[in-house]
Amino acid sequence: MGLNRINRDDLILGWSQSQFPHDQGKLVRDLSWSRLYCLHSGENRAWTKVLHREDPSVIEKLLWIHSAFEKSLVPVIAANSDLNAIIFKDHGGEDLADEIPHEDVRHLVSSYADLQRGLLMRKIEMPDCIPVIEMTGLLDRFEEFLRGADRTSEGLAVAARFIGRDAAQAYADMISVCRTRLEEIILCAKHLPQVLCHCDLRPGNAARMQDGRFVFLDWDDATMGPAGLSLTGVLSNRASTILSLYTNNISSYHQADMSIIAAYMKALLPVDPLKAYEGRVAMAGSLISGLIHSAMAFGVAAPYHDQSTEASAQTIHFLLSDILNVCEGLIVGDPEASADLTKIYVKHGYFLRAAEFSRYFDDHTEYTRCLAKAEGEEAEHVAHILSLIRVREKSRLPETVPQLTLSEFSLASGEGYGSVSNLCQELFHKYGAFAITDLVKPETVENFREVFEEEYADYLTDREHQDALKVGDRRFMVTADIKPPLSERSLLMPPFLDPFYSAVLGEDFIIGSVSVVTSLPGAQPQWKHKDHPALFPELQGARLPEFAINMIIPLISLDDTVGSTCIFKGSHLVSDEEAEKMAPQIPHLPVGGALLISNRLTHFGMENRSNRPRSILCVNFHRAWFRDKANHAKQAPVSLSDRERAALSPDLQIRFL
Repeated sequence: MGLNRINRDDLILGWSQSQFPHDQGKLVRDLSWSRLYCLHSGENRAWTKVLHREDPSVIEKLLWIHSAFEKSLVPVIAANSDLNAIIFKDHGGEDLADEIPHEDVRHLVSSYADLQRGLLMRKIEMPDCIPVIEMTGLLDRFEEFLRGADRTSEGLAVAARFIGRDAAQAYADMISVCRTRLEEIILCAKHLPQVLCHCDLRPGNAARMQDGRFVFLDWDDATMGPAGLSLTGVLSNRASTILSLYTNNISSYHQADMSIIAAYMKALLPVDPLKAYEGRVAMAGSLISGLIHSAMAFGVAAPYHDQSTEASAQTIHFLLSDILNVCEGLIVGDPEASADLTKIYVKHGYFLRAAEFSRYFDDHTEYTRCLAKAEGEEAEHVAHILSLIRVREKSRLPETVPQLTLSEFSLASGEGYGSVSNLCQELFHKYGAFAITDLVKPETVENFREVFEEEYADYLTDREHQDALKVGDRRFMVTADIKPPLSERSLLMPPFLDPFYSAVLGEDFIIGSVSVVTSLPGAQPQWKHKDHPALFPELQGARLPEFAINMIIPLISLDDTVGSTCIFKGSHLVSDEEAEKMAPQIPHLPVGGALLISNRLTHFGMENRSNRPRSILCVNFHRAWFRDKANHAKQAPVSLSDRERAALSPDLQIRFL
């Protein structure tokens, strides 16, 4: 184009004035691939879009598309190939946000499919200005985009221009492990009809008119390709949905995305190809091709200012991450390929990915054998991954409580923090419980025990108390005053578990109750129970979201003499009748350890055969909307004075109602 971008505004607005006389014109969006100007003429508006591309045929393409879809796209006022600029009328409807209700997304993709079907039925021959995505050789072009130093053979800016050479090379190495499988799926997309694809389809690129019609905007990247290519922009779980189509393992988790794809195909074709497995694989191939094409589309316009480069880099990372997620799912049954991928993760510093990838394996023998060859700087990271694997393997044993010791993880902080936190989520969802042997400093727990036994000595006797619930033989639950030392952040809500609570209960989780349950010497076993009745009894055994988590911190060590809290791991996922038949697990925890259990998990307090009280601190974390009315008939769930609330750290204050 040969124009100085700094001085371009006057030139563009001058041309715009000659085509659409206006009172005011200003730049409203400045990105690496385009600029957008808003033109005001009284109550009327128009928009000038300038594309940062060296190919003037993009203007010809847009003019053809807007003429072909005249009734469903906004009218063009004028265009200038020399400036790569085009002026559109204002659509006059409602701009959509990228997040809209699911049913609206279904209507959106149906309307989009109607446009594509119209061209198919009219059998219009595509002009040369409409590019075509060739499935054959797509991965070759993608690898060139990732490994190139400046521009590809097709003149595209390479990924390194946006995300840096090291990151681009890393992605190329990682994706290469799965290249053969990816290519097989991509080629299957040829079985779907070739249609005109938007290539940036999302609610934010559409508007809703007063009559309910959708108008689609920003067709700059449009190309001919297989049906479904552009749907990745409206799916919530892209990689998972692609894998479910390919493996033919479609669960309730994928229902939302599958209903969007089904609505699209129903509007596009008279016979839905998704009813056959071959059709589902073809759709998987089209979707993965869409992710690849979307990443490469950024190479059409080289970045020209830092802000837009950063935004482009974030999106490219996001797309490449989804492609890697697909790759992982495709090779998960191949121990050698999986170990190769993990070693590449470690080599390039993607330690969290390496750690998380290990979760998919039941048999880690070959996987760990390959990893064990790591030397030097890689060894520490591999040791961290192997620690995660050992916890998973031990947790599968029928008699074992899922348990981890933070100090055993070489990277339990910093780079490896997220992988250990994610492991907690994994164990909790699968088993309904897990233990951490060193969550709190022992001296912090000892300090609270001494204060509790002194201030609550009256409750350590076997008699009725008006403000303490009897929860079994010689066993009482007391609401503990939240004040030092109990109000210490490290005891009341250990920071390591913050991401876990947010992930399971939502970021607005609350502390619903704080109590101490004491089993006096000679206390007999409790009855088997769950901490709260089922919220939906008619759905017992269903995989419902968790609504409450009980963090149990023993104030003395739990062993065979003083007893423990016996759990039945996995019982949160089955009916009460099935839970009765399950084998028990008994955690032995030192002072400083903790046991976290779902409020839906079957468990019971064991006999105390020692000569000292067995007290456990129970902090119940809830979803923001949940209130426990079943366990606090005799006492308040929380005892927190205004004075003590004010003394809490801000991140603790927000957790109390």
